[in-house]
Amino acid sequence: MLGIALALLGISWVAPTQAQTSAPAASVAPAPSASPADTPAPPAETAPPAVEPSNGPTAPPVPAVPAEAPPPVAAPPVVAAPPVVAAPPAPPHEDTETTDSAWLPGWTGTLRRMGQYNEVGVFTGNVGTLGFAGRSSDSPHTGLRFLEHHGLLTKFTLGLLAAMATSGDRVETGRTVETVGNIRTTTVYSRQKTESEREADRQTVEGAINGEYVTEFILYTDGIFGSGAGRAERIRGADFYLGGNWAGPFIGDFPSVFDAAFVYSYNHASDVLFDDGHRANIDFVNVGVMLRYQIPITSFFEVLAQADVNVYGLLAKKEPTRGHGTPLRLGAYLNLTDRFYARPMISYTTGTSGFGKLVEAGVRF
Repeated sequence: MLGIALALLGISWVAPTQAQTSAPAASVAPAPSASPADTPAPPAETAPPAVEPSNGPTAPPVPAVPAEAPPPVAAPPVVAAPPVVAAPPAPPHEDTETTDSAWLPGWTGTLRRMGQYNEVGVFTGNVGTLGFAGRSSDSPHTGLRFLEHHGLLTKFTLGLLAAMATSGDRVETGRTVETVGNIRTTTVYSRQKTESEREADRQTVEGAINGEYVTEFILYTDGIFGSGAGRAERIRGADFYLGGNWAGPFIGDFPSVFDAAFVYSYNHASDVLFDDGHRANIDFVNVGVMLRYQIPITSFFEVLAQADVNVYGLLAKKEPTRGHGTPLRLGAYLNLTDRFYARPMISYTTGTSGFGKLVEAGVRF
């Protein structure tokens, strides 16, 4: 009836085709037309069943286009690991800054002068500074010698002195002196230090602490070993050196060493017997500059030449019982390992009549 009604209205009706499947390659051609009475009702929506081929004619399957496989990627070449080269054994450590801490380390020669160490020795003989005219011989004596090479004691002392010298916060700009009757009035004018002046003071103290110094103190006495026993004269005195050193040309494996220092010496002998029978007190004063050159021959043997230039003696008035000459010294170091040494020395002081000679033995640490 529905078909007849649609025909009267001029509307053609076509029966629905078989439900499409999800597989595009198995598309089913439309079935031949049938009457509405013969057409079954469409099935209820359910999960899509497996597709079965229809009894009617089907369209030829469309061949699937195979996806192009990516071109093969060549594997990177295998790089062989570099061969492992064993590192050569490290050479033994050679410390030229300080000597070995053992008591029998060997010999480093003048290389020790590049580092920190101390020397303490005892000596006997005479220094040659008290050989005045009218005396046939100088007075014998003994003594002690202490050397601090690049040590902390001198650094501390000079740093303290520099701090004391720069500790003020004001700079004097002038002063006036007025005298009224018995009253004398001094007026001092000053100003505050600038920041640049304070910075200069700080650098002065820092430079004093960081410096490398060589300090030597020699004490002359009589009777330590009996050399002055039985003699009437009493010998006292000291030499003080404060300066620095630097390496000179190498001689073989060892450097030569230059020293320069401020020197102050005072040697005194009381009740000294002269050749004519009279006795007198004599002394020697030196304020000047010490210059020394130390040459290594081997690690065991070194020679040195030293001059204590007496600036005070060049300017002071000559006196018959006071020496003002310049001591000239020639000596050697015999290094009995780095810890023990012997030091013979001869000397001549200009303006005197005798030569000095002494022998020292000591230890380093």
